[in-house]
Amino acid sequence: MTVLSAEHRALMSELEQLISEERNPNTMEIDLLPTAEVLRVINREDTSVADAVGEVIAEIACLTALSTRSSKVGASSIWAPAPADG
Repeated sequence: MTVLSAEHRALMSELEQLISEERNPNTMEIDLLPTAEVLRVINREDTSVADAVGEVIAEIACLTALSTRSSKVGASSIWAPAPADG
């Protein structure tokens, strides 16, 4: 049985509260749009991903460094990508 530290338990509690998937209000009626407009909507929404990643570059770098250090001492990291929308 694994015993988690208080810090680890707090992090797990915070992660459990995150919403990972929900309907995008900007694309609720995408299926009713002409093809060119569908492509514009998708392109506009895709740009928001780059902006969101840009806001957390420091956190991503820290996680990457921790993972690299862990692997050097034989620990494993599990990377679980978010599913693509659609």
